[in-house]
Amino acid sequence: MPKALPDIKGYKFSFFSSDCDEPVHVHVIKDGCQAKFWLWSLVELSRNRGFNRQEIDEIRGIIIGNKWTINKNWNKFCKGDE
Repeated sequence: MPKALPDIKGYKFSFFSSDCDEPVHVHVIKDGCQAKFWLWSLVELSRNRGFNRQEIDEIRGIIIGNKWTINKNWNKFCKGDE
């Protein structure tokens, strides 16, 4: 599972190779909880399994602050862009 970002505050930010045909998004995992966020013009929660509202807000903030890097890493992984 390729990393979208280094681990931040214990959250793991990853891509799945089977998702490369979907729009840009990131999966977040921590302590058995999982979430998926779309990276449209706004960062939008797609799915949440176990994170509370405060954690979702914290994750969204991390993603917003690193959106450029996540997009770059998505394009590198899914499209082979360097």
